[in-house]
Amino acid sequence: MPPRTKQNSVKKPVYSRENPPPPIAGIPSSYLWPREEEGVPINVDDPNLLEINV
Repeated sequence: MPPRTKQNSVKKPVYSRENPPPPIAGIPSSYLWPREEEGVPINVDDPNLLEINV
């Protein structure tokens, strides 16, 4: 029986600006902001902003 040899590890590709990773299927490249909500100011005094994990 031949001697056991160490398995080669799988090399991960090196990503850079010139070699970006492939996009993940089903996820847009940037977040699509809802057009009708643009420019709506946030009321800082709104008590709902203090509700956590509700």
